[in-house]
Amino acid sequence: MIKNLYKRPLSIIAFFVLLFFLGVLSIFKLNVALLPSMEYGVINIETEYEDATAAEVEEKITNVIEKTISAIPGLKYYKSISYNGRSLVTLIFNETKEKNYDKHYLKVREKVEAIKNMLPEDSHIPIVNMYDPENLQSFVLGLKYSDIEGLSYEEDIPILIRKLESVDGINDVKLKGIPEKKIFIRINPQQLSMMDVTTSEIIESIKANNFDFPGGTVDSRGQEINVNIRGSIKDISRLERLIVSKGSDKKNTIYLSQIADVIQKEVEQNFAVVNGERMILFEVFTSNNTSLGSLSDNIKAVMNSNNLKYSMVADYSTTINRSIDELLISMILGIFFTTIILIGFFGDIRIAILVSIVIPFAVVINLIFMFLFKININMLSLSGLVISVGLIVDNSLVVVDKLQYFGSLKEKRYILKAVNSTIGPLLSSTFTTVIAFLPVIFLTGLTGEFFRQIALSVSMTLFISLFLAFLLIPSLYDYFIRRRNIRGNSGRGIFLHLLKRIVLNTSRFFYRHNITTTLFVFIVSIISIFFLITWNKEFLPESVESNFTAKLFLNQMTPEQISFEIASLNDYIRKNFSEEVNWAAGAEFEKSEATVYFSALNGKEKAIYSGLKEFFKKRGVKADFILNPSWNIPEAFRLLLRLNIFSEDPKVLHSNAKKLEEAFPDDAIIDHISPERVIAIRPDIEKSEMLQIDIDELKNTVRTAYGEFRITELINEDSYIGVDIEPYTRDENIQNLKVATKNGKKVFLKDFANIEVDRIYTPIYHYEGKRFIQTRFAVFSDIENKIKEITDLIKDDDVEFSFTGINETKDEMIKNMMFALIVAIILIYLILVIQYESFKKPFIILFLLPFTFSCSILMWKIYGVRLNLMNMLGIILLSGITVNNSIILLSEIIKRKDYKKAVVSRSRAIFITTLTTVMGSIPMLFGSTAAMRIPLALTIIGGMSISWLVNLIFLPAVDRTLR
Repeated sequence: MIKNLYKRPLSIIAFFVLLFFLGVLSIFKLNVALLPSMEYGVINIETEYEDATAAEVEEKITNVIEKTISAIPGLKYYKSISYNGRSLVTLIFNETKEKNYDKHYLKVREKVEAIKNMLPEDSHIPIVNMYDPENLQSFVLGLKYSDIEGLSYEEDIPILIRKLESVDGINDVKLKGIPEKKIFIRINPQQLSMMDVTTSEIIESIKANNFDFPGGTVDSRGQEINVNIRGSIKDISRLERLIVSKGSDKKNTIYLSQIADVIQKEVEQNFAVVNGERMILFEVFTSNNTSLGSLSDNIKAVMNSNNLKYSMVADYSTTINRSIDELLISMILGIFFTTIILIGFFGDIRIAILVSIVIPFAVVINLIFMFLFKININMLSLSGLVISVGLIVDNSLVVVDKLQYFGSLKEKRYILKAVNSTIGPLLSSTFTTVIAFLPVIFLTGLTGEFFRQIALSVSMTLFISLFLAFLLIPSLYDYFIRRRNIRGNSGRGIFLHLLKRIVLNTSRFFYRHNITTTLFVFIVSIISIFFLITWNKEFLPESVESNFTAKLFLNQMTPEQISFEIASLNDYIRKNFSEEVNWAAGAEFEKSEATVYFSALNGKEKAIYSGLKEFFKKRGVKADFILNPSWNIPEAFRLLLRLNIFSEDPKVLHSNAKKLEEAFPDDAIIDHISPERVIAIRPDIEKSEMLQIDIDELKNTVRTAYGEFRITELINEDSYIGVDIEPYTRDENIQNLKVATKNGKKVFLKDFANIEVDRIYTPIYHYEGKRFIQTRFAVFSDIENKIKEITDLIKDDDVEFSFTGINETKDEMIKNMMFALIVAIILIYLILVIQYESFKKPFIILFLLPFTFSCSILMWKIYGVRLNLMNMLGIILLSGITVNNSIILLSEIIKRKDYKKAVVSRSRAIFITTLTTVMGSIPMLFGSTAAMRIPLALTIIGGMSISWLVNLIFLPAVDRTLR
């Protein structure tokens, strides 16, 4: 069958051209992202418990939920925060979001359903949410107030948000900068007392007359129609006429307007600034695997269709597109350099084009399989393709060599002879390269998610190149070259003759001194392994992209103070970076925090980042900088070292937090538990019972007197307006506050309660059921030194602590990659044992492998690169490439029984593979998004630069010694 297939070269060519066009079509179906989709599954359980302190919430809500969910299978860890009036429990699972996530969600729902009766009666039903950790902010848009005149906040803006959310790929749109309508009830305490009305009566009256709840369904002409029971207060005048009491004698009707002023006004809950100008801010959230490039165009189309003038404050698709474009340019340059190198070595442009044509075919056909296996176009998958350029031509070079050899001898069936003579070594070399990635493909967790795509991408490309070498290359050679009597100048390139002489002479010298050579290789290999194991480690390389974010913690600041800080930031930016940065700030007053988005221009990213960090430090504002948000990397991959400090004593936790803040003012961000000054009211049980004190009435009286709180929401034409009661006193003389008893009398608070000033620490954080606080450190390098500094600071405080975050992720993933490398080497060895039917010959190849790492490590030293996931991936890839060349050379030595002829025969392919791989990797060192690619490129460049020496010079000498 194969013999007959080679008789139809045009059919083979047409088949691969068809696959090429299918690959081109696949481009439009593939998602484009910067990194693969990767994140653990996360589920939140949120429970409201109104009027309860954080300690009560911890005891009655959080602890109960934690005990119930702690034994759920697949749970990685859980943590919680107990606030005043609210509990939030977060569960993180071992499986990624795509695997078993729904099953975990249902299991959590079952557990929560089972404990509802164990929770306080006045607490709300726990809400279980499937939190999407990949719901990442990808775009920020700003609208000037002056450009939205005529638009209604209540009608037009919500319609615009719905249009944006309807765009495929957008998960959520959050709005900042629009004032909210609120109704405030300002109670007159004198009238309240004189008319003998309680605050509970006011609250219950408003709630009783403003409701909306389902009342079942009715059957109308075969269709079920929902029934809603509504009693809505639609305007202020109706609220003012609301009857709150019939008076003490139950005859005199008392209206709300008689005891309180009802006021409707617009209130700023948050505000937004873009480049110093007040705007409305739209924060657009997408999934990590969404193609942001096309999404950006769709967002712009929606805004333009509404004739809106807007500012694209942050468009993270630009960084993705720039990184992808730079990688594509690297690939094009790699193909160009490969063609030039092939011309130099072959001395014939037609043979060079014949071999290099395999590259675009292999890459484009691979896109079909990427589509089928749901691999998106991202930095890792494209980096694998760029580096594979040299490997793709390697198989074709070997086949072309044999085609020229047998064709020049005018052998019959020369194609079959050429393919048969290469099929064994090429299959073996391809399988051993792919086998190096096999452990990576089967790794679980974040390591597997991070590297599976590049491993599959490279493996599929190599297999495709193998089929192209066996089918397409012979067909093209037979039809376009041999049938037209075009003779290739095999071995007559302008570079090859000189290089062969140098290599042969050098190889002869080391072959004669084989014992010394083997000892030298062994010593260098041991040193390389030592440095590889002990090299300073990090997780991902440091990078400050053009887009980055700062989270400002503005604790206990008033809205006016927060606005002042943003105005100060605007003055600083105008003075120092007036034309080099776009920025936007969105502040939430209730949370006392602001998020500031920066987009640096003119290549000033690092200067702006350093300047802003210094600015916030001088002003005493805690700023948690989130780097690389333009990559949309998940929380687990952000460059943060996390320190967990455990203690049941909140004072100990607080003192350690203060110590860390003072010791590391630049990069320590504390999950604050702050001592809060409170007035503690402790009712005397006997006196309260004697006076018939209603505890609910006590709570309502104190809240209306001293604390603004929401009663309900008015239903007004399908819109909702919040109703709050404003405090009617700030006087701390709380002892003279009057409280209504159950029999209608009023008594002073001091008559039945002890009142004293106290301090409480809130909120309460739990990790695996233990009280703790978490400190985050922005660490880009020297993680081990930072851990030592922190440990020395707190080790004598008699507290339990642990490091997580990037340190935990780094250790886990480096360990997994080391394990993958060891398993890959074992698998390669076993494959070679099968091929050579020998335990010794495979050992010769693997004995030389660590030597190639030495030059990579030297490159790391020159560039100041630490061991991270990218260069670990480079080591695994380098292992496969080096072994690939070694297999074919050793096979030639065994076949020819003459190392000189084998070296001469294989030198061209090894030199071309080395040069094309190195030249294809060099462009990866440059560009505005090169930081992530540099460690990978340096590893390949360094290792390949010395691999020709290892294979052509050292391998024959080591083979002689071990034989």
